Formats: sequence, C-alpha cells, structure tokens
Amino acid sequence: MLAASLFDANAVVVRTLSHPGLEEALAKALQPQVPVISCDDLYAASTSFEEVYARIASRVADLARSSDGPVAYLVPGSPLIAEAAVALLRKRDDIAIEIRLSPGVIDLALERLGLDPLEGFAVADATSLAGQLGSYHGNVLALQAYDPMIASDLALAGLEAGAEVVFLHHLGLSDEIVASVENAQDPKLAAADHLSSLALIGLKHRHEELARVVEVVAELRSRCPWDAEQTHQSLAKHLIEESYEVIEAIEAADQSPESSTHLEEELGDLLLQVLFHANIGSEEGEFDLESIASKLTEKLVARHPHVFGDQVAHNAEEVLARWERSKQEQKGRNSIADGIPQSLPAALRLQKLAKKAAALTGTNDLAKEMSAELSQDATEHAVIAAALAYIVGGGDLEQLLRSAARDLEDRIRVQEPST
Repeated sequence: MLAASLFDANAVVVRTLSHPGLEEALAKALQPQVPVISCDDLYAASTSFEEVYARIASRVADLARSSDGPVAYLVPGSPLIAEAAVALLRKRDDIAIEIRLSPGVIDLALERLGLDPLEGFAVADATSLAGQLGSYHGNVLALQAYDPMIASDLALAGLEAGAEVVFLHHLGLSDEIVASVENAQDPKLAAADHLSSLALIGLKHRHEELARVVEVVAELRSRCPWDAEQTHQSLAKHLIEESYEVIEAIEAADQSPESSTHLEEELGDLLLQVLFHANIGSEEGEFDLESIASKLTEKLVARHPHVFGDQVAHNAEEVLARWERSKQEQKGRNSIADGIPQSLPAALRLQKLAKKAAALTGTNDLAKEMSAELSQDATEHAVIAAALAYIVGGGDLEQLLRSAARDLEDRIRVQEPST
C-alpha cells in the first residue's frame, strides 16, 4: 500500500522518522533520487504543538508549490484523525490535496479489542482526556499516550471511573503489547511512547444514573395512569411534603448510623418532584431539565462574581448582601422583601425578613428597634420581641420551634399509657 501511494511522488515529507521500520519501508517504496524530508527538526525547534503543526504545514505547502511533481506527506495512522497539520493543509487554497488512506492504529485497536464501533466508540486525545472523562462513556480509545506520566494519569482516571484499561503499544509491530492495566503504577506503562494508546472499556458516564432516572420518570408519565394525570398544581402539595421530610432527615442526621441513608432517600424523593415538573414543562413546551440547569448555572455564575469574576468578597455577609442586590436588580423588584412567599410558615418568614433587613442596612438595627418597641407592650408583642431578639442573636427561630415541638412530642409519648 505504501509503494502504491508513493510511486509518483517527487518528494516525501514524513512527520517523523521515529517509527520502527519506516526508513526501510521507504527505501523499498521509493526511487533513490526521491528525497525524504523529516519534520523531527521542527519538533526540536518549536515551543508548542500548535507551532510544530503550523511549521509542518508550511514546509509541505512550500515544497508542493516549488516542486515539479506531487509531494507526499506521510503520517503514522490515519491522516484524518488527530492530525492537525493535515487539517491546516486542507484549509489552504494555494495547493491541491489528495488524501490516501491505509489501515491505521484505530483499525488495529478495534480488531485487537474485538470492538464494533457501532456499539459505542469514541476517539480522544490522551493528553487532555484525564480531566474530561465526565464527558465520555462507553468505550474510548485515547491516542497519543506518548509519555509514561500521561499514560499513568489516564489509567488512574479510567480505573476510578469503573473502566477496564487496556495498554495498546506498537500495534502491528513485532514488539506489540495489548494488555490490561491493573493500576496506575503498572510497569507496562513505563514503555509508553509515540506509538502507544490506552483503551478505556465500559467507561461509566459521571451522571449515568441521573440520565437513567430522567428516562424512568418519562416512562412513568407515559405509562402509569396516576403519573400521567399529574399537573404542576396537583404536585405542589407533594413538593412541600417532600421538602419537610428532607428537613426531618437532616435533623435526625446524628441520631443513628442509618441517618445518611435516610437523608439520601428523602433527597431522592425531592429530586423526583423536580424531575416531574421538568417533564411536565417539557410536554407543554415551556421548559425542560436542560433549560432549568442552564438558567441555574447562569444565575450561580452571575451572583458569584467573587468566584467567577474579578470581584472580592471578604466574608459571608458580603456574599449575602451582593446576592440580594443582584437578585433585586435581575428580577426588577421594588423591595428585597418581594421575594419572600406569603405562604411560608410564619416563623420561617419572620426569620427571612429579619435577614433581608440586615442585608439592607448592613446591621440588625431594624429588627432590634422593633424588638425593643414590642418588649414594652402586651404579652403577645413581648413574645414577638423575644423571637426577634433570638433571630438577631443568630438563632434559627424555625429550628427552635421545631426542636421545642419534638421535645413536647417526646414528653407526650412518655406520659401516654403503654399498650
């Protein structure tokens, strides 16, 4: 195949001569007068891969323009995959390009691994894949694992993601290696060079279970009579109930070894409500889970300029104050109190209003002033004054009342006759 592709070449440019058997193969395929020009010198003279690829493309193009006949550019593997210089050459309009394909590393890897690409297969760059595994799942062939450290880092990331990691080295050559990697320190990885790749087989998507539960909820909407007839309005009460059950699980967090499992379950029930509303919104053409996530991301980034921008926040109070200002501007509210639902439990609403007042003035003066005025009045007002004073002091009134309610419930149960 090599001889057939090069028989009419006036000159041959090779990306690298650091390829076992290449010089011997070229000697057999070419006439003695045909020059073979390596680009290994450009690798040594460049400071980045981008610079190397640009220089290689320029070398090939310059030679093609000045030659009396065709010039061949020879690369290991496929010229259409992970070959930036070829991509640059294809963009040029001052030379004619003809691409000739021959079996490459991907074909050999698929054969050695026994994989059909139709069953799920992706090709990626090993140099950057370790930090991007969350975007991949299934079977991934990582090319250009040319350094033992790159190979080790990727092997570790793949194993941690639940994949089988296979080291593919010098495929098609006499010293070929196709072997599973046991750990990131596997001695086989020390042999990694420019003819090495890693295959990650059965890589699990980082959010695989989340994608599955989205599908399950969609199935319920289409096939379960009860789920199919639900609306935003009919589900509202369930959202409230599930929220309170999460709070109850949080409050019980330190009481038993099973508490984390209970909280996990209740959070799942709460997530179900969100997924249901997202599904209904999608059916009605209003919104879906992706648009919900997109708007949430946009909001979080916009309201945290001290994290995603160039602003500075010295403490949590500054963060909260900035959040309130940003929310008020974004939603066009006339008052920072506008966003507090009237339907909240009274203690929780009072707590939130006190925090809004503090965010407005930078102090607790408004709540303190109201507390002082009410403490001199009737008993009912004194109770409110005490509640405000408790909030100003940093207490959580809702939590206090819930705790008192639990204590009273325990006392009731102690006094009840046993059955």
